[in-house]
Amino acid sequence: MHINNKTPVVVVTGFLGSGKTTLIKSLSERNDLERTALIVNEFGDVSIDHHLLKSAPEQVALIGGGCVCCQVREDLVQSFRNLLNESEASNSQINRVVIETSGLADPAPIVFTLLRDSVLQHHFFVERIVVTVDAFNGLHTIKTQQESLKQLAIADTVVLTKVDLVGPFQLETLEKSIEQLAPDAKIVRSSFGATSMRELIEEENALRFDKKKYDNLTLSSEHISKTRAVSVLFNEPINWSNFGVWMSMLLHAHGQDVLRIKGIINVGTAGPVSLNGVQHIIYPPQHLKEWPDTNRESRMTLIVRELDTASILKSLNVFSRYFGATPVLSSRE
Repeated sequence: MHINNKTPVVVVTGFLGSGKTTLIKSLSERNDLERTALIVNEFGDVSIDHHLLKSAPEQVALIGGGCVCCQVREDLVQSFRNLLNESEASNSQINRVVIETSGLADPAPIVFTLLRDSVLQHHFFVERIVVTVDAFNGLHTIKTQQESLKQLAIADTVVLTKVDLVGPFQLETLEKSIEQLAPDAKIVRSSFGATSMRELIEEENALRFDKKKYDNLTLSSEHISKTRAVSVLFNEPINWSNFGVWMSMLLHAHGQDVLRIKGIINVGTAGPVSLNGVQHIIYPPQHLKEWPDTNRESRMTLIVRELDTASILKSLNVFSRYFGATPVLSSRE
């Protein structure tokens, strides 16, 4: 779905071997990638994945020799500008762009590039961050690989791949671990990449809020324990301008440690403001025409790393006099 004539971008990421290419290949075979441009990034100098995507969309760009999140970000910008030039030359518009990152990528700088580039920000928007997790190796990967934690922390949708290789108990245990790291992400189970683009990008709720989930938040791994979720709830409408000042101050001081922000904020209008951010980047807030349900409470989730959550909660309480509302529920690890 285009917003303000901007083309949606879906970022598909996930740790090495988690099934990103299989997922995209399956979507292509289902004709879900019609009029979709695909950008494939591989870490090595010898690229393989794009050869496995023979049935992929007509426009496939390859970025090799590093991660698009770091040393080859200029190549990413050039790939998008090439898409713009090709669309203008042919007088046709693509429906969507899909980026398949390398398994070692941190998606946050990719989002930053799209939101801050002087040209791209006017033509593209990040529709969804999809993270693939290998159901068989997922628990071990989450405990040992920092890149996996970064990917999960900013996920909108998590696709559990290879679910045919594990039993119900292992699958449920993995899902609980993922919910602790990405409590508002949609989880999709898949074997051999079987799913649909609609299932990946479809919103369930603007923000799912399960008090019991946060109250019982415990993470056993040393690496995971540095990453935690903080949730905040306001009953009354919030002064959006003053709340934005607080948010800006938080990100200015701790942007690298605030991995994800997601919320739906009551600002006293007919519909809420949808809040979405990755590290020090805040997506342009969307003022929704109406509420997705009957709940009018402001709900916000922060995924933070190595950050004193008590300080965040204290800061919220201090600033609440300027918000016009007091946080009535805060849950943390």
